[in-house]
Amino acid sequence: MGIMKKFVVFLVYLYAMSLVLPFLAVLALSGAQCFENFRTVCDRYVLLAVGAQISEQAPAEAIKAQTVLARTNYEAVREDEKQRKELYQNLKVYYSAGEAREKFLKNYGIYQEAAQAAGEILTWKNEARCVPYHQVSSGHTRSGEEVLHDSSYGYLVSVESFLDRNAEDFLQTFEYPEDFQKNISIVSKDSSGYVMEVRVGEELMSGEELRRQLELPSSSFSVKKTNGKLRILCKGTGHGLGLSQYGASVMAKEGKNYIEILTYYFPAMEIH
Repeated sequence: MGIMKKFVVFLVYLYAMSLVLPFLAVLALSGAQCFENFRTVCDRYVLLAVGAQISEQAPAEAIKAQTVLARTNYEAVREDEKQRKELYQNLKVYYSAGEAREKFLKNYGIYQEAAQAAGEILTWKNEARCVPYHQVSSGHTRSGEEVLHDSSYGYLVSVESFLDRNAEDFLQTFEYPEDFQKNISIVSKDSSGYVMEVRVGEELMSGEELRRQLELPSSSFSVKKTNGKLRILCKGTGHGLGLSQYGASVMAKEGKNYIEILTYYFPAMEIH
């Protein structure tokens, strides 16, 4: 490698570190030698990401599965400066809260063990692709190609996740005055039961957009007018794409390892 190329690589590395170092420094100053065994930017990102994305109380194999997702997502955007910056910014926001930093430091050993044990990434057509996750599905995860109308998301395949129905707050009901958001009607749903399009008065919008407006747990919902009120019944929590964290935890408790969990939720992808 020429001197100029080495210099450019060094500058890129410094740039990446400049994004992540401000909050890494806060953690380091808290008194923990957290990153002595994690030398690369990717490794440090993964460790912090998993600490932010999944509870330390989840089964170990579910945490390992989440570790693979975090590493895959980093690798998928490694060459995209804008997307990489967004990953770091999300972590910076999360760890800006003192309780989040304290929680990470307290449970550092759990995340460290998972990160060191699960070093793989998921690929589709020999490339790392962004892999989503959510808390609880509606009983099925969603098809990326169907939801996003793009064949490049064909690696996100819908699978059954029936045990999610045993999750606490799997079903949640929200009531509004009958004239609230007048004439809400569901236009279409996807094959997993999530609302794709909804009509609100004369306006058409996506199920996810209405979910955001009403702060609903998911877009897998039904609408009913009863007793002078508008009732919305929601199933699950989150967008429903990719891995169900609840489902992964159930599989781990049943004795499945993280490779089996990932193979189940991402059957079109390979693990390397």
